[in-house]
Amino acid sequence: MPMRRDGLMVGLGCLWLALIAFGAGRVLAADVSVDATVDSPDVVYNQAFILTITVNGAQNVSPPGLYDLDGFEASYLGPSTQVSFVNGRVSSSVSHRYRVVPLRVGDFQLGPFAVEVEGQRYETKPVAIHVAAAGSSGQRRQALPPAAAQGLRLVVTPAKTEVYVGERVDLRVTLYVGNVRIRDLQYPTINAEGVTLDKFSQPDEGSAVLDGQRYQTVNLRTTMTPIRAGTVDLSASKSMAVITSRRGGLDPLFDQFFPGDAKQVEIQAQPQQLTVLPLPDQGKPPDFTGAVGKFDFALTAKPTTLDVGDPVTLRMEITGTGNLANVSAPAVAVDDRFRAYDAQPVKGEDGADRRVFEQVVIPKVADVRELPAVRFSFFDPEARAYRIITQGPVALTLHAVKESKPEVLDASQAELQQAQPKTPLGRDIVYIKDNPGALEPRGARVYQRAWFFLLQLIPVALFAATAAYARRRDRLAADPRLVRFRHAGRAARQALAGLRGQAADAQFYDQLSAALSTYLSAKLDLPPGAVDRERVLARLAGNGCASEMRERVGTFFQLVEHARYAPTQVAAERSQALGLAKAIVDGLERERRLERHLAAGVVVLLCASATLIPARAHEVSPETAFFQGNQDYAAGRYGDAIRAYQSVRDAGEESGALDFNLGNALFKDGQLARAIASYERARVLLPRDPDVQANLAYALERAQVPEEPVPLWKRLAFPFASRATGGELAALASVCWWAFWLLLTVRVLRPALRVGLGRAAWAAAALYLLVAGSLGLRLAEVELRDTAVVTAAGGASVRFEPSATGTEHFPAAPGTQLDVTEERDEWLQVRRSDGLRGWIPRSAVERLQ
Repeated sequence: MPMRRDGLMVGLGCLWLALIAFGAGRVLAADVSVDATVDSPDVVYNQAFILTITVNGAQNVSPPGLYDLDGFEASYLGPSTQVSFVNGRVSSSVSHRYRVVPLRVGDFQLGPFAVEVEGQRYETKPVAIHVAAAGSSGQRRQALPPAAAQGLRLVVTPAKTEVYVGERVDLRVTLYVGNVRIRDLQYPTINAEGVTLDKFSQPDEGSAVLDGQRYQTVNLRTTMTPIRAGTVDLSASKSMAVITSRRGGLDPLFDQFFPGDAKQVEIQAQPQQLTVLPLPDQGKPPDFTGAVGKFDFALTAKPTTLDVGDPVTLRMEITGTGNLANVSAPAVAVDDRFRAYDAQPVKGEDGADRRVFEQVVIPKVADVRELPAVRFSFFDPEARAYRIITQGPVALTLHAVKESKPEVLDASQAELQQAQPKTPLGRDIVYIKDNPGALEPRGARVYQRAWFFLLQLIPVALFAATAAYARRRDRLAADPRLVRFRHAGRAARQALAGLRGQAADAQFYDQLSAALSTYLSAKLDLPPGAVDRERVLARLAGNGCASEMRERVGTFFQLVEHARYAPTQVAAERSQALGLAKAIVDGLERERRLERHLAAGVVVLLCASATLIPARAHEVSPETAFFQGNQDYAAGRYGDAIRAYQSVRDAGEESGALDFNLGNALFKDGQLARAIASYERARVLLPRDPDVQANLAYALERAQVPEEPVPLWKRLAFPFASRATGGELAALASVCWWAFWLLLTVRVLRPALRVGLGRAAWAAAALYLLVAGSLGLRLAEVELRDTAVVTAAGGASVRFEPSATGTEHFPAAPGTQLDVTEERDEWLQVRRSDGLRGWIPRSAVERLQ
């Protein structure tokens, strides 16, 4: 016995050391795969079994809908997530379980089932099912031998059995391993509806005595959050392989080196009942947003001494235990004396027990003395009551903006000023912009998305479908046989419906035969007097109709003829004859698709491709950095303002106001060439902004760089190219395109308005050509043009070859704009506006794109 126990300890120790080594790393995302499994491929009629659809490599996956399972009735039981050790890798998965009841006996296939994961579609393999009649024997899962089953126990223990909706509760799952050997151990599966689960912790080992027997224990911990009130049955299951001895357990040392057979088993834990209470309505604060737990709330505001129009950054920090993922920023109740922007989470500072928000508030008047108090409310499940934490108010010291007053000069001072040369008026840049505008990811242009081009196919497809419909309509109107063909099915169904209440006599069969003969004459293009059994069957065979339908038609003719000559069986065969007639009409209308040459169908596939922009960690939000840059600019700290504005661009965001303000800060800091580059970027995003045009023109004048004029023919032929962005032109061109095709579509449907609608369509086409031409010119010469601005101090030399010893071709002054045509290592090949080409170092220029 001691040797046997020592062998068990060695085996368990090796197993769990390997598990801990495998799980010590971070859980890596595996390739996504889906699989469908059932308890057993052999099931019994009208007895439920479990269908499980498992998605490996993902967890947040919606359950696939199981609709129209022929021969089965399915209901969704709920999801369960797990992390498994597979071939030395740790992979996450989610399983969706369904209760399925067979409704027919026979062999079936379930699936394939479609699952959508992050926009990608995956399908399971079909599952073969044999449904036996009640009382028949079928295969059953091999049960664990009693001796082995007594050595394994699984216990699930929630920290509390009575919780509130939204309250996070610790959950522990313990595996007790007795006198058995196991391998291929997996993380447990938690079965509970209406509860969300976090990932399991790494396993920890121990030992315990249970019911007088000592077990080795493996403990796993996680947290769960109920999402709806009611009673939850919390259960767990764990899969593993139990190794049986080859020699009946007589020689444990032999078993260590020559292990026996492994049988895959699943251990079920005793279910625990969890009572989930709804949050009380009594005492609920009006600003409560669903935070449940124990939290603390802190508020800071900087700066508190400022001028009117300067921004104040509020930093709100929420810490504690609870479900912080659903916690939103507290509302700041400011009035119309402030301009408030939406609170933004501070990326990189959130954690399991901490959330940080920042909000920018700008005082607009000088009589503001304080920021109002900010409240954060939450529900404390321990105290069973709502709590409110109030911070503030925050005292503010505001200074009114001083207005310049004219000085009073004496005569001598006036003569002295007249003698000095006067500086021309209006020769300075326009002040910075207060609002950052819409910050968007750099390079996110609507005309570069695949879905935008596919969207333009919809009106064309609609016009094609409408034209087909109009041809079909005209064809029906001109051919009486097609009209009769089209309406034959509806007329036959009405005639058969009128025969349902009539008595089963010879007149009934005459009317029934006449109704079906009229239908077959119209559908098969037969003369009214030539509708008999042989001709109808021959025509159906020639048209490729199914043999089952031909047999049904033949049976109907025989039945009607027999009923006419055997009046004693008329009543007995009435319902059969009427059912056959209805089945013939429905079958021909559905199976043969006799109207398929008249139908016009449209299939439009829309594939939306969205550029995924990776998340970047910022110390502060982009809006906060923008307002901080404005504050530094107003205080004359132009270097700090440049760094603040540049941090927003480095984070992948852009806007016209941001580039404009950055250009102003560079201009004031003496970096004239870089300011020109920033103004050029702002002009791309704000083509109609007069402030951008004025500052760019002044900067070019200061740099003594002539601005390239736009030829008159371009301004006349493409009037919108310099007045709108590429995105605006693309949207306007799309509207004109849709209007053109929709007008043509209505013109086809309404022939009486052909002339007026045709003229409107041509007007839309002319406007489309004008806008599309302007868009093409703007893309070619502005937005898709690879340009660079010379920023090197004192300018740079453009050489004949990419070498510092190459012969100079022409000099390029600071602020000169050049087209980039080729790249080679640290050199760029550029082209001047007059066509001269050469090579310039990368470090001497700043590219605009």
